[in-house]
Amino acid sequence: MTTQLKEKFKPDFPRSTFYAFAGGISALLLTVFIYFGLQRIFQNLPIYQILGAMRGTSNTLCFAGITASSTILPLMLTIFSFARRSEGKFNPWFYQRIKNIALLCCVAFVTGLFTLTVLSAPISDMSEVSDVWYRVFYYVIVGGLASMVGTLIAILIMLFYSILHIINRLNPLEQ
Repeated sequence: MTTQLKEKFKPDFPRSTFYAFAGGISALLLTVFIYFGLQRIFQNLPIYQILGAMRGTSNTLCFAGITASSTILPLMLTIFSFARRSEGKFNPWFYQRIKNIALLCCVAFVTGLFTLTVLSAPISDMSEVSDVWYRVFYYVIVGGLASMVGTLIAILIMLFYSILHIINRLNPLEQ
């Protein structure tokens, strides 16, 4: 292999991991900003009405996140077996990235499940419940949704770079 090809296949682990981390944090912050921005728009509404209004879409988002994270795990096994059976050699960081993606999938799954559990609490206008508890519910739900969205974006970016590495490594036209 020539030096130029070796440079092309050189792992880009730190930079692509930084991109995944930055993308996940950006998505988390954007989600929090959107939810709190919407809260400011509807600040005259009681918090329990805001919670009731966001319940349906939040349920859908949680189900989508749970489905995505549970679907990615078997696909990672496919990528792993494909890489193992290929003629090319992969660096240890590639396998570490697959483990990190699997870990993040589990984190996204648990976060979505936890948020869905909180969303299933009976939230309505109850005079016995203080407004503070409704705010706690709101912050927990927004935090869970934002964490799940950020984690899923980080997973997506890591998947992109993993697949890109496989394509660059095994592309017969480049060898």
